[in-house]
Amino acid sequence: MHNKPNNAYETITFRGKSMTDVYDKIHRQVGSDAQLLDCRMASEKTPSGLGQRSIVEVLVVDPKSKNNHDISRKPATSAIVESEVLKIEKLIESVEKQYEEKNTLSFYLNSYPLSNELRKAGVSTITTLDIARKFIGSSKGLSKSEAVRDLSSRIKTSGSSWDLFIGYHMFKGKPGSGKTELLIGAATKLKNAGKKVLVVSLNPAHEGKVIQLQESAKLTGFDAAIMRDSKHLSGCHEYFSNYDAVLIDTDNLDDASEITHHSAIHKHFVISADVDTKIINQLLEYADNQEFDWLAIGRGDLAANRGQLFELAIKSNIPVSMMSQNENDEIVTEIPGIETFTSAIEVTLEEEFQATAEQKA
Repeated sequence: MHNKPNNAYETITFRGKSMTDVYDKIHRQVGSDAQLLDCRMASEKTPSGLGQRSIVEVLVVDPKSKNNHDISRKPATSAIVESEVLKIEKLIESVEKQYEEKNTLSFYLNSYPLSNELRKAGVSTITTLDIARKFIGSSKGLSKSEAVRDLSSRIKTSGSSWDLFIGYHMFKGKPGSGKTELLIGAATKLKNAGKKVLVVSLNPAHEGKVIQLQESAKLTGFDAAIMRDSKHLSGCHEYFSNYDAVLIDTDNLDDASEITHHSAIHKHFVISADVDTKIINQLLEYADNQEFDWLAIGRGDLAANRGQLFELAIKSNIPVSMMSQNENDEIVTEIPGIETFTSAIEVTLEEEFQATAEQKA
């Protein structure tokens, strides 16, 4: 559209849905050196004529005008203005994206039936959001009972008992993970269940571990052995076969390679329940990559909150085999079931747990 204002030079008015849209038109028709006189928001009727919509309106000097030299002020070129406008539009786009993400997060957390229970238990927002997304994305309903069933299906446990706990078992964990205490607790449970048990401490880090093992063996009645060289394992298979269960405490699973060809080795990776939440994912990824069979949780009573045990279990790709905790100054090791972890979120729908167990059976 051409206009002839009072200052006697001709102008062109460009309209578009956005600044970028308008400047595209200016570039095509006038060029990047177009002189801009004014820019404003306006409105126009929609094509249907039933309403109005906002548009951007820019006034540009017509390059064909013979009176360009009469312009009283130096207008900005479209390239300069466009650069500034694009910065503003990118900022707006970034803000809108953050707003959309925040709204999406709120949607999942508000829609998930167990968000409040998980929050009260101390489960992190990130873990809760991950659970909520998976549940809402795969579920046809949003009832609390369905959410409980979903949690139960995502947590992996051995489903075993001390009666079935036999064979060779290797335990590895970082110092302070509660590995030795968990192992001694397991040996005690097995002994009390009538099993013949041997605990082998392979290359113990210090004499304190040796003394701890000897005292526990004497008190409980299981057999114990200290082995300083892993090469000796290769000649012990016949001796080990006299026991229902052999539990080997080691800091290096490679030390046990000498006996892997004799029988199936159950490899347990031990993580302390009070482990720094910043490295939980890193440790679980290590256990997964090293192809451990089981995850064992030590020092369960030292968890920062009830939800931390739940997070360990639901994040793990390998089943939880055992968990130990201090009860009345005594280390007690248990084989946990799914309800051990889901009870931490105060959801007591026992029929759901029973139905899940029946489905697995």
